[in-house]
Amino acid sequence: MPIITSGKLITYLQIMSKNYLIKKNIVLIANGEFPNHSKPFQLLNNAKYIICCDGAANSLKKINKTADVIIGDLDSLNNELITSEKSKIIHIQNQNNNDLRKALNWISENMNIEKLSIIGSTGLREDHTIGNISTFLYKKYNFDIEILTNTGIFYVINNTKNIKTFTGQHVSLFSLEPNQRITTIGLKYELKNTPINLYSGTLNIAQNNEITIKTKLNIPLLVYLCYENEKN
Repeated sequence: MPIITSGKLITYLQIMSKNYLIKKNIVLIANGEFPNHSKPFQLLNNAKYIICCDGAANSLKKINKTADVIIGDLDSLNNELITSEKSKIIHIQNQNNNDLRKALNWISENMNIEKLSIIGSTGLREDHTIGNISTFLYKKYNFDIEILTNTGIFYVINNTKNIKTFTGQHVSLFSLEPNQRITTIGLKYELKNTPINLYSGTLNIAQNNEITIKTKLNIPLLVYLCYENEKN
């Protein structure tokens, strides 16, 4: 797996140095619909470290921002960015994973982080959207994950989690595990040790300013919340 930066090989020691590994306020941008809602856009503006999946760096450049790292097979990255000295380029040719999963795996293996915010993982092509979002139901990562879209936010949870909401906020839960049992507090239609699938946990409503979700099994569950004032 070649790793290049500004045309130069990054050594193993450089990758494993603490200065390279430990980062905060990290945003990963997938090559889907670029954010136009204020919430993901504000997140991007406040980011201290930006990682782009391949061609997402092209969209980032249009708003005069530069990725710290670009990861992927580089099939959609503009040539001027490939040769730029401003970003570290990590070329991963493995076609068994898309660029989002390549980036997630690389982050998991090479960075020491507590939380990752992801934008650009939905929109444009539906097959990419389904493939990207389903990733988080199949694999558990060693950091908290939130996925911001132009209509709402996904949380990836593996056990009990309290989530800030507002009264009337639309909430949906997604699971692939038939043995998973979910208990909720603060929803209009409460779940009590209940199994769900990809549709049976959708279109619920928050009743107050916080909801609690408890899972029986320590496996990924997706929770989606619409932004305030979004039409449903």
